[in-house]
Amino acid sequence: MRMRAEAALALGRHDEALREAGLAVAAEPENPDSYLVLGNALHALNRLQEAHDAVKAGLQYAPENVDLHLLHSAILRDGTQPQAALDSALVGASLAPDDPRAQAACGLSYSALSRHAEAIASFKLALELAPNAPVLHRLLGDEYLSQHLNREAETEYRTALTLEPNDALTLNNLGCALLAMRQEQQAALAFKAAMLADPTLKLAKENTHNTLKSSLGSVSLLGAVGVMLVKGGALKGLLWLWMGARALFIMHIVGSVVAVLGGVLMLVAIPLGIRAWRRAKLLKADPQVLEIFKRLEADKKAGHL
Repeated sequence: MRMRAEAALALGRHDEALREAGLAVAAEPENPDSYLVLGNALHALNRLQEAHDAVKAGLQYAPENVDLHLLHSAILRDGTQPQAALDSALVGASLAPDDPRAQAACGLSYSALSRHAEAIASFKLALELAPNAPVLHRLLGDEYLSQHLNREAETEYRTALTLEPNDALTLNNLGCALLAMRQEQQAALAFKAAMLADPTLKLAKENTHNTLKSSLGSVSLLGAVGVMLVKGGALKGLLWLWMGARALFIMHIVGSVVAVLGGVLMLVAIPLGIRAWRRAKLLKADPQVLEIFKRLEADKKAGHL
């Protein structure tokens, strides 16, 4: 029964896992592993108080069970009790100092307490123990990102992606780091990749939509009009050949006004021109983004995003 519960958990069939875990606890009421799988099932269903009770029951039989302490830490952290979560994580780390999961649990708890330097140190220690664990690189990247250390975050995310190329959350967070560094084209492509890797990840869809909306803004005719109006100011020189001084005075006033208007329009046109250049560059890099943007726009208008 316990093994069936674990298999159901691995497949994301949480209700089935809960049912099998309950049977396992009934059959083995003093086995801490049964309480562990029950706590995991309840945690997955966000039934935090029941999950907490299950873990505490298991710890009565096995107070030095590292997995129970780490699950307890995760439950407490999700229940917005970060200090208690840290306490449980530290117990787990003291029992198993070479377990990267314990160091990562400490890092997550420190982060929840806004003790960012200690969080980074914990994630780095976890990576020393498991350098090829992509989730640890992502967690360290997330901590860097929260502290606006965007270049360092990008490095960790890219390392994670070399180990697990299609992880949607890492791709999404890489996009956030790139966007913070004003690398809009690369950010848009990262968000798109995240959305394609996991179409159910709403955050990636929203980020893809917002970034493409910024990058694919419409091209305005103000640029061309502004250039034409500025050039219009030079007409007074040509008209001098055909008109007298009075006409020149009138044209001087008109030309000056037209030139000023043209200059104002040029100031408006410059950012629009930059956006058009970025759009062309993005579409050249990946022509599919326009179709994706249209689909996301339709979802947004329909209230599905």
